Amino acid sequence: ANNDSYYQGMKVEVYPNPIVGPEINVRVQTGDELSALQFVLMDATGRVLNRKQSEPSLGLADYKVEFSEEIGSGLFYLIVVQGENKQVIRLIAH
Repeated sequence: ANNDSYYQGMKVEVYPNPIVGPEINVRVQTGDELSALQFVLMDATGRVLNRKQSEPSLGLADYKVEFSEEIGSGLFYLIVVQGENKQVIRLIAH
């Protein structure tokens, strides 16, 4: 078995995509247990719809980001930032 505790950087998976329901599930794998995780949900125009900060967890962890029905449909971006690492995930809502 390989040792993932030395994992460098950050890996982000988001599901379901297209988005269904009141929240987005975000699975984050990180080797940084010190820096807080920032989640920023934006629409295609760059307007911030939701912003959340979570405590980090070494290795694999699941987080939830609220996606209220009022937001509607279209193209969205979920930006996940931790320390030097940043990932932008493209999301669709029907």
